[in-house]
Amino acid sequence: TGEYNTASGYRSLEKNTTGYYNTASGYQSLYANTTGAQNTGLGYNARASAADATNQTVIGYEATGQADNSVVLGNSDVTAIYMAEDSGATVYAAEVVTTGDIIVGGNLTIYSDARLKANIISLGGTLSKLLLIDGKSYTMKKDNKQGIGVLAQDIEKVFPELVSETNGIKSVNYLGLVPVLINALKEQDSKMKEQEQRLERLEQIVAQLD
Repeated sequence: TGEYNTASGYRSLEKNTTGYYNTASGYQSLYANTTGAQNTGLGYNARASAADATNQTVIGYEATGQADNSVVLGNSDVTAIYMAEDSGATVYAAEVVTTGDIIVGGNLTIYSDARLKANIISLGGTLSKLLLIDGKSYTMKKDNKQGIGVLAQDIEKVFPELVSETNGIKSVNYLGLVPVLINALKEQDSKMKEQEQRLERLEQIVAQLD
């Protein structure tokens, strides 16, 4: 009793019962879909993550959907995705989550216009909090890669605004540490100037005593 479905290919959408607005193209594409809706499967055995999946777009040979309202390009053997043949296309996204390295060939810029922000308040002194954070060296469990960084749990204790959590894994906004470092440097500079002034006064007193 499904409706508005399009199937092209041997056994594509074969098990569909009440699912609707699905488009499948390729051998056994969206084969197991039964009640799922608004899914698109393009490619040999392209399949959604569940029989009742919703709004999953799955493209590529034996590619498998991962979650509702998501897009999957290629199977687990895919090692690169090119947006335009020269990699020159602009990709728009609200959030990017990756478990691998990110390499940027150009400048990394972030919206920081004051007109986009409200309740703007200076951080003030951050040096005392910064001293509570300890840089670490570590080995990643998944690939034994050596790294240097901070621990999200340590940052969360002093700057909770810089820590977020996705699927139970904590992450740190490293760029958010930049204003913290700026204010700490300003605070340190102010203290050094005070010490220089005190030293000058002491030198004057010593000179008078001499």
